[in-house]
Amino acid sequence: MKKNNVHLILILPFLMGITNLCYAQSLGDKKDGGIIYYIYQSGEQGYKEGEIHGLIASENNVKEYTINSFSQKDAKEKCAALGVGWYLPDKDELYKLYQVKNRVGSFSNGVYCSSTEVEDGGAWFLLIYDGFQGNDFENLSFYIRAVRAF
Repeated sequence: MKKNNVHLILILPFLMGITNLCYAQSLGDKKDGGIIYYIYQSGEQGYKEGEIHGLIASENNVKEYTINSFSQKDAKEKCAALGVGWYLPDKDELYKLYQVKNRVGSFSNGVYCSSTEVEDGGAWFLLIYDGFQGNDFENLSFYIRAVRAF
C-alpha cells in the first residue's frame, strides 16, 4: 500500500503540470541566454520575498577593444544589441561578477569596462585577474561582458 502512495506522490506534480518542483536556481546555472552570477539578498533592490531574482552574465565576452578604439557608448550599444534587458554592468555589478568569475567562465585576461563614468568622461574598469578597479589603464585590451536582471 505504501509503495503505491509513493508513486502517486512522485507523478502527481507532473500530472498537475508542475515540472520545476524541486529546481532551485543557483550561481553558475544557465538561464535566459546567460549564467546566473548574483542572487539578490533581503534588503537589496530587486529582492522579492519567496522568489529568486538576481543578475545573469552573458556566456562570453561581447566585444574586445584596443585602447584607441574603445568607446563607452559603443560598449553600451553592443550589450543592448543582445536583446531585451541586456546592458553594460556598472562598477558594482562588474565587481560582483569578478567575485564569481570561475563559476561563470570564459573571461579573457585583461581589463573589463563598466558603465560607471568618471569625472573626465572616461569609464571605470576592472582587472579581471585581481579585481583592481580604476580608470587609468593604458596599452591593454578592453573587454565587455553584458548582464541582465532576472
